[in-house]
Order: sequence, then structure tokens, then C-alpha cells
Amino acid sequence: MALEDGLLFFFKLGDNLDTLGIGPWNNLDGFGVTYFSSGFGLIGDALAVGGFHGSSALGYLYKNNVQDFKLFGNIRTYGLWFYPTTFAGTPTIFCNWYVNYGIPEYELRHDGSNLIFRLWDTNLGFRTITFPNAVPLNTWTFFSFTYDVTNGSVTARVNADAPLTAHADIGASNLQFLLGNAGSNDKQFNGGIGMLSMWNRVLTPAEQVTFYNGGQGMELPFPAGGGGDVVSAAPMFLLA
Repeated sequence: MALEDGLLFFFKLGDNLDTLGIGPWNNLDGFGVTYFSSGFGLIGDALAVGGFHGSSALGYLYKNNVQDFKLFGNIRTYGLWFYPTTFAGTPTIFCNWYVNYGIPEYELRHDGSNLIFRLWDTNLGFRTITFPNAVPLNTWTFFSFTYDVTNGSVTARVNADAPLTAHADIGASNLQFLLGNAGSNDKQFNGGIGMLSMWNRVLTPAEQVTFYNGGQGMELPFPAGGGGDVVSAAPMFLLA
């Protein structure tokens, strides 16, 4: 199977976003405008959030009730690059937030000691995956996870580390997808968020490692057949 099979979207955020919310992201799923807090900015090819881009304002991005972002009823694989400058304040890198309940459907955050990924199970509460290896500051890190609604299985990994697993039964609700903060607006992430991608299928562990590409990442068009060919000898992201 080719790596692009089942690809729902692939956003190089610096190329597709601006402070007015104009661009391909704004039309995603037909759910209207993208909202930016006042601190939105760019670093090279990536989205800057928090105070990273030199502004005293805190910035993040959110979009309301987009079906593609929901795990409920879906099979999904997500991929995202992030560049933390600090983990102070236990920040949320991204989440899909239950607006009516004030908790995340899923959330990638740092708890002050470890990077964690958690999902809300309608019967058991939060199901949390804790990554044991430290995530370095001022370095691009790749995160990916899969969710299969047919059996509730979740796998998540950082870079090319071995994947960790969990199980979650996800419920339906009104949701808000956020980059750089939690829906409670008190978990501001400071740093960069680079490339965001999503598939409507479960990528195999080998495919996820291929997409990580030894820390280089990939850009469209993917190599023919979705193989592991190196697409560029240069880093995908350049910091201004």
C-alpha cells in the first residue's frame, strides 16, 4: 500500500496558514473559519505559538467541530512535528476538546516530567500513555498515533521509538481542535508546530517510521509507492 493511500490532509502549516485564517486549512471539512489568538506567528516553515516568535502575546490556533479530527466512529492516524522551547506550565501541544465537558477527547501534553498522550474513555475515564524518554528542547520532535474504532486500540510513538499502546472507547460530543493550548486556555505551549497530517486508516509501524524518515520528515508528493526513499538531505524545517 502506498503511504499516501487514505491521506485526508497534509498541512505544512507555515505554507497554509496566515493571521486572517485564509488558505486550505480554513476550508477543511467545510466548517467555516479558523480562529487565531493574538499571538499567532510563523517561524520559517512552521506555525509559532506562545511567545516563541518574539511577541509577548500568547498564541494558539483552534477550529470548531471538524469531523475529520474526531476519533468517535473513525479510524485515524495522525502525524505532527513540534519544537518545544520550554515545558513550563505543563503545556498542551494539541488536543481535541469536549466543549460541553471541559476535557479532551485526546491530548498530547507534557506533565512536567514526561510527554503524555491521553484519551477519554466513556467508561473508564482517562487512558494515559506516558513516554519514558525525555523530549529535548529546541529540537524538532515527531509524534504519531493511531486509533481504530473497530476495537478501540490506540498506538502512539515519538520519533522512531517503539510504539506504546492503550485502549479507549470514545464518545460523541461537540469538539474543538486546538494547536498550542488546551480548551481550558491555561496550558499554553511555547514553541513551533510544523507539519500536521492525517489518514483515514491505521498506518503500520513500518509506515510510521518511513514517514518519520530518520528525522527528515516527508513532503508531498511522497516517494513512488510510499517507500522509504529519502526525499531530501536537508531538514524539513528551518528556524528563522
